[in-house]
Amino acid sequence: MNNNRLSIRTYGLIKAWFLVILLMTLVFTQFSISSVLLQLDLFERMSATGLGQLSSYWPAIGLVTFVCFCVCCLVWLLYRPFNLLWLKLKNLPLFSRVLYSRFMPRSPALQGRLAGLPDDHLWIKRLASRVARKLGVASPTIAIDSSVEINAKVSPDFFHPSLIILTQGLLDKLTPDEIEAVIAHELAHVKMQDTLSMSIIHLLMLFIIWLPVYVFHIVIDYGFLFKWRDKRIGFLLGLTLVVAAYALLPLLVFNAINRRHEFRADKLAVRFSNIQSFFSALKTVQTSQSQQVNPLEQVLSVLPEIFQRFIKRLFLSHPSVSSRLEALH
Repeated sequence: MNNNRLSIRTYGLIKAWFLVILLMTLVFTQFSISSVLLQLDLFERMSATGLGQLSSYWPAIGLVTFVCFCVCCLVWLLYRPFNLLWLKLKNLPLFSRVLYSRFMPRSPALQGRLAGLPDDHLWIKRLASRVARKLGVASPTIAIDSSVEINAKVSPDFFHPSLIILTQGLLDKLTPDEIEAVIAHELAHVKMQDTLSMSIIHLLMLFIIWLPVYVFHIVIDYGFLFKWRDKRIGFLLGLTLVVAAYALLPLLVFNAINRRHEFRADKLAVRFSNIQSFFSALKTVQTSQSQQVNPLEQVLSVLPEIFQRFIKRLFLSHPSVSSRLEALH
């Protein structure tokens, strides 16, 4: 049993390390393609100093692989405190008033409360421990996000037990059996060592792709186009530039990998939880999503079907609920 766990963990480490190298390769490859198509010397110089020189200098390739391994370890060490710090900031009264008034709704049930597990939610900890024993993984730590969205995510168990973050909206709208099915899904990621590679994908995509896009958004919309900031011209311009320059290939590849992880976790979760409760939880999520105004869906509705499928594959890291239900039947 221990040898099997060690081999699974080793596989997870190697897969995550490979993803960092793959991300760098895709970014530099698209830089090269963009420099040719757009005829920009900046991209040519950056691509020339990247893979072109590394391919003829083997010690540098060894250095890059070592740096990639260090990046993996750094991400695994920081992913958990990063998420906990973000939750604490979201639940601070002053910070949350600015954040939730502009960007997202929050539940009044956690008003002014720091991220953690309230006493009236200790049953969730016991529920998660029971599911963890079934799956043969360590009992996770549970934290509550004050968002009213129905969502859950898990952090990698690199040194500490995994951290599962459940939103208040999920706790309010799902039954205990459905919550157990959701926890089983998240722990299935831990069981299959998906969390090691998923954390790499999430943080690197955040800092390499989405952070520059939001910097464009803030600088252009709030610095130059303040009167028209609600139109998000800066966000659309920044997204177009980043995707065209270096992010198209990484988004397509890594979102496809992430969607595959979700399908695999679904299949394992239904083996260790009530399958009807799992279906019911997915359908509740589907109903909740259908009631929310999604700007991306509004834009896609006027496009031909082939463009809709391409854009969804580009930007959606999770498969649609309908496709997940169909895959399980």
